[in-house]
This record gives sequence, structure tokens and C-alpha cells, in this order.
Amino acid sequence: MSHEYLRDQNKYWCSVCLRYVEARRCVSYSRLPRILVLQLKRFSGGMTKITRHAPTPLRLPCFCEPCTAADKTPQHRYKLFAVIMHLGQSLSGGHYVAYARDSADDTRCEREAPDPAAAATGSSFMRTLFNRPKPPQTGCAAKDCCVPRPKEPCWLSCDDELVKPITDEEFEDLLSAEPKTRSAATPYLLFYVKTDVVLCIMLQWFRYWQSNLSANALRIVLRLARTRRSSDVQRARMVAGKHCTRASANMPDALQKRIKVVTKMLT
Repeated sequence: MSHEYLRDQNKYWCSVCLRYVEARRCVSYSRLPRILVLQLKRFSGGMTKITRHAPTPLRLPCFCEPCTAADKTPQHRYKLFAVIMHLGQSLSGGHYVAYARDSADDTRCEREAPDPAAAATGSSFMRTLFNRPKPPQTGCAAKDCCVPRPKEPCWLSCDDELVKPITDEEFEDLLSAEPKTRSAATPYLLFYVKTDVVLCIMLQWFRYWQSNLSANALRIVLRLARTRRSSDVQRARMVAGKHCTRASANMPDALQKRIKVVTKMLT
């Protein structure tokens, strides 16, 4: 975070020293939430905030104290997953359009499909007659849980009742300073989700080795990206520690450097 020094005519009055002393003023955060919502004050001040381009980063570095320490490697970062854009000159008027990230990680429902035969024989009358316990609910709870997912990540443009997918290139062009498709809408609310830097590199690494890694190791890491449970994170780091010794001459240099960073953070 930014800081300023209080010196000269702007010194700080120390109640212990009983005199004006130089000081450093800043704002720090010991921890940050998983979901970070940023509101751009586009309606206060002049009209330049509406007419000029407002940069919208797709990724933000985590600015909590553990990640900003000079002697430590940042362990978290924020990734943009939703944007609300506004078209108009006032908060009470105009039009709002939402864009949400649709990930391709969850390609199918993890629940077991219900067994029709078991459902037919497991009625309440038969359970009462034979004093059978109620069977566990292992089937899918709703049809919405098994809707086919996209094969590749994309963005969803939500304009009232009209929802359509757009590619990453189209979304980045929408946020660029000189978009190919002209639009007067500007970002108003930005939604970021915290991601683990180690986990992201592990995912990239494991996907590179997915033809050689066991299915169980890959399944652990892919599940981690969704659950975010501390026990699963610890387990995935143990799996990564076992495979961090692997190397290949065909691996890209950039990926090798990132793996070395992960290995250093895991040890």
C-alpha cells in the first residue's frame, strides 16, 4: 500500500516525547477476504471519469502484510471474475450490464447418478414394512447441477434477460483503451477472487504433466481449486513435494522457473 512521510511542517506530535517528530503514515491489512469487491467512484467529481478509459486489471497482487513483506514471496493474488458496467451519467439512471466468468474446471457433476431400481424399491411403504433404514441421498439434487459446462473458460454477458457467452479476447477488448466494438459503458463494480499462487502454478505444472501423472494426483489438485479447504491444500502440497524433483528438457524455461519458486515455498 502507499505511504507518506510526515516531516517539515507536517510533523507528528508525539505524546511520549512531547515534541514534533518525523513519522511514516500508511495503511496495512493483516488479512484480506477471499472475495474482494471494488467500487469505482465514477459518479463523483467531473465527467472525465465517464468519458475517459478506466484501466481494469484482470489480476491484482495481494496487498496484505504477509504478501507485501520484502523477505517473502507473495502467496496470494486476486483474479477478476465479475464486472458490472454502467451506461449513463448518474447512479439512479442509465443501464447496467454484468459480465461473469464461466470456468471450465467443473465439467461434470461429482455426485453419483440416482439408481432407478433403488428408488423403486426404496419407497416409504416398503421401508416401513421391512423396517429398512432410509437410503442415503447420493443422487443429484437438481437438474441445474448437471448442466453441460463449456469446454473452455469464457465470459457470460448478462444484459437483462439476454445472456450470451463471449470469449476472453472479446472481454479484454471490451476493457481496453481502444476497443474494436465501441461502447459507452464503463466499469462500476469489480469482483475479484483470491487465488493461491502456489496452487495456480501447481495446476499449470500438473496439466503440463497430465499424460504422465497419476489420475489420483491430478484429481487432488483439480478438486483443490474448487474446495479451498486447508486440509486439501496441505495434501496437494505434499503431492507437489513428491513430484517437484521431476524435470524435463522439453519443459519451457518460464515454467521451470515457476516450479523452482514453488519448490522453495513448499520446503
